[in-house]
Amino acid sequence: MISNIYAFAQVDAADEAEVRTAVYLLTGAGCGLLLPRSAQAQIAAGKPWDVSRGPDARPGSWGGHYVYFSGYTDAGPVCVTWGRKQQITWRFLKKYCDELFAIVDNRDRFLKKSPVDVSKLDGYLSQL
Repeated sequence: MISNIYAFAQVDAADEAEVRTAVYLLTGAGCGLLLPRSAQAQIAAGKPWDVSRGPDARPGSWGGHYVYFSGYTDAGPVCVTWGRKQQITWRFLKKYCDELFAIVDNRDRFLKKSPVDVSKLDGYLSQL
């Protein structure tokens, strides 16, 4: 199945309310992370990704990684990565997020389940 991105918008990872709104209204968001090595040990131990100290906490020391935010809790976003869900803290997101986007990938399916005004979105897109 081929998926086409219909529209997308950058989300401010430092703004928790904006992240929550994007995940809620658009049923998720895509996030690029500069993972530290400390995240490797945290996921292996079944712990949330959180900010730590030391040389293993350096952004990108484990590499870049794309995740999909499928929801959030009070602690922070919940992402899908390597076939499982992983809790991320808001602190971790703010420190290691490289890019964050709200994505509409199928306009027709989106029309049926989102409170977003798609007609207004179409108007914005036509002005580009």
